[in-house]
Amino acid sequence: MLRKFHASALYNDGMSLDKVNDLQGKAKNKTDAAYFMTNPDDLKYEYIQHLPAVTINTDVEKLSIKSPQFIQMEMENEALKSEVGSMRNEIEEVRGLKKELIGIINKVSEG
Repeated sequence: MLRKFHASALYNDGMSLDKVNDLQGKAKNKTDAAYFMTNPDDLKYEYIQHLPAVTINTDVEKLSIKSPQFIQMEMENEALKSEVGSMRNEIEEVRGLKKELIGIINKVSEG
């Protein structure tokens, strides 16, 4: 019963019958098996796109797929944010020193 629900829900959500059969481990005929090989990564991504159709618990958040390159970019972004924050602090410190210096110059020029 669960296999029927799984297959029907995915198919009704727009997944091709071939991909549904691949997910469920159903064998292809000999000709198709000889000529067509399913890429497991493509099948995984397609399944994740249709996952809400087979999810019974509605409290589950939608899954996101993060490639290694995306994860690396996120880490680089966080490092750059930290660096920018440090630079902003330094700029504020220089501005404070500039104000002090202008005050000292004004006192010297008055006296």
